[in-house]
Amino acid sequence: MKQQANSNKQQPSENFTTDENILVGQNKCREMVFPCAEDRPSHRTFTQWRLDGFFPSIKIGRRIYLSVPAVRKALAKRFTIQSVD
Repeated sequence: MKQQANSNKQQPSENFTTDENILVGQNKCREMVFPCAEDRPSHRTFTQWRLDGFFPSIKIGRRIYLSVPAVRKALAKRFTIQSVD
């Protein structure tokens, strides 16, 4: 009976490391948002965008954390050029 009770418990999802659920450092975020190294903005540019408020960031102590989907959404909103009809 105990074995059945244990087998009925829900196992934690192993897919908890998706982009939506993690915070990453600034360099890792830059690499994830811009996968092509040749087209990636420089570290200095990305830092300046963060300081200018182009995308949200979380500061804990001296460390800066970013949410990849939030950065993608903010950059797309700021830099997308709408077509003129």
